[in-house]
Amino acid sequence: MRSIFVVTATILLSACTGSTDPKTATFFDNLGNLSSGEYDRQIADKQAEAAGLQQESAARQQQVAALEQQRARNASAISGARRDLASAKAAAANDPGQLAQLDQLTVQLNSAEAAERRGADPAATRSELKRIQDAIRAISS
Repeated sequence: MRSIFVVTATILLSACTGSTDPKTATFFDNLGNLSSGEYDRQIADKQAEAAGLQQESAARQQQVAALEQQRARNASAISGARRDLASAKAAAANDPGQLAQLDQLTVQLNSAEAAERRGADPAATRSELKRIQDAIRAISS
């Protein structure tokens, strides 16, 4: 009789631990968690968390793609500015004042290109490149 009491008490105490973590829950905790829907709630929470992470990942991938496109446009603008500078320098070969201004723009272009390689904000770099290209056009006209 006493052993039945001990077994019953042990079972009741095991059922009272109340762990909702499947890794640490006892057999009786697991039974209770299954019947109460606790594990279903945990699964739903984890699925919602995973869906949120997937959305965040997709948004970040779009941001990365947009940055890569901007960097490609900047690289193209840098190449175009270099061509424009070369043409402008050839046209201004006899004008030391224009050549000095174009040399200064070359320094600024080199600086913008170096900033782009270091990972500067692509929009800020694009703005600087536009300013340089506008200055080249103004000197060339």
